[in-house]
Amino acid sequence: RILAIAHGECGGQAVLEVQSGVDHAGHGHRRRRAVAHHEGRDARTDNLDDLRGRMAVVTQDIYLFRRTVRENIRLARPEATDADVEAACRRAQAHQFIEALPDGYDTRLEERGASLSGGQRQRLALARALLRETPILILDEATSHLDAANEASVRDALVAASAGRAVLIIAHRLSTIRNADRIVVLHAGRIAEVGTHADLMSRDGAYANLMKSQMRQDARIGAPVAAG
Repeated sequence: RILAIAHGECGGQAVLEVQSGVDHAGHGHRRRRAVAHHEGRDARTDNLDDLRGRMAVVTQDIYLFRRTVRENIRLARPEATDADVEAACRRAQAHQFIEALPDGYDTRLEERGASLSGGQRQRLALARALLRETPILILDEATSHLDAANEASVRDALVAASAGRAVLIIAHRLSTIRNADRIVVLHAGRIAEVGTHADLMSRDGAYANLMKSQMRQDARIGAPVAAG
């Protein structure tokens, strides 16, 4: 898993555009870039539609339709069985709250999931992404609205979901990414540091400063503190 921290405005969005094979530079034309290698393939030589077809993306802007929970999840893979949908929801730690809804998986949602909490919407979006079973999973602040307990559950789900696939997590919340195989710290649109959590903490650089700042903030609001 490669996990990037967007330290500075639009850093995360830049990574998302790069990983999606989009470059807005140069007279407004969109072109592919050599941004990632996965399964021995170079994004420059991939058909853009094929590249995107191998990715599932969960962003902060989650859209749910005025359909049932099951139908909203199945949009990712229309041929999926009910068992497939439930399995994806279990992996996203969404099954329990879905079962508590008035009609369970057949509960009809309001537009944009207005009747759900932010954390519930994010878990449904994660379940929808996991249902696609793509080799590349991109998460942009996918746990930003979760409380500590639910974040830990989803984090465990992501560890299981990462088996056999590349996972890119873009997050400012360091507890989300500290166990990554590789952490890329972005600052002002550039790579500032690369390493594991332990490596970066020992350097006492940008990542360590972000971690210390978040620990102080968590201490002020009484949130669980991720020790260095």
